[in-house]
Amino acid sequence: MKDENRKWIPLGAVLGVAAVGVLLAALPPSFAHRDVRPPQVICFGALTAKTAALLGDPSGGSGAGSGMVTAGQWERRGKGDYAVFQSCHIERAASAGAPRAVSALVVQDTKAAAIRTKDTVPVGGGITGWIRPDEAEAALPDGCAAVMGSTAPYIVVSVSARSQEEKEKLVKPEIAIRNNRAVLREAVTRLAELYGCKA
Repeated sequence: MKDENRKWIPLGAVLGVAAVGVLLAALPPSFAHRDVRPPQVICFGALTAKTAALLGDPSGGSGAGSGMVTAGQWERRGKGDYAVFQSCHIERAASAGAPRAVSALVVQDTKAAAIRTKDTVPVGGGITGWIRPDEAEAALPDGCAAVMGSTAPYIVVSVSARSQEEKEKLVKPEIAIRNNRAVLREAVTRLAELYGCKA
């Protein structure tokens, strides 16, 4: 991936005007005119920084162990069934004895639906998808693919959080599932609203 396709966005307490320009330049045209106010909103408008900070947080959002969040995002533009690919790398700094957590949120078109298997739990809230402690996936509403410029039947949002793997024993499974559910629900809701394809 060429360097010019990478858009790195700091989420510190102070964000300069230049950094704001970088964020807006990274957003697709359908995002550019909308109410996006960094640093509160990241990942192409899919998440608030507050919700993103849940990933890898052993406290599940209670405050203990949730360090400062930074995010780097990049996208690939294509045609046909593979016109959409947006990737957001989320890093939460170590805090209160918790290790640094690195997670990812990916939005892409696909020919396969987000089908739940026996070792997963449902996303719920009218959203089609599945959740495991370390990863999760959900589909955007019907019609989002066409609005986003893809001929594929589905647009899916996937979450990967290695620090929430059960073998790591850093985040309890029930908290990890709750974290992923909150992230997926917000991402699906915000993207559907931004693109005007909500169910």
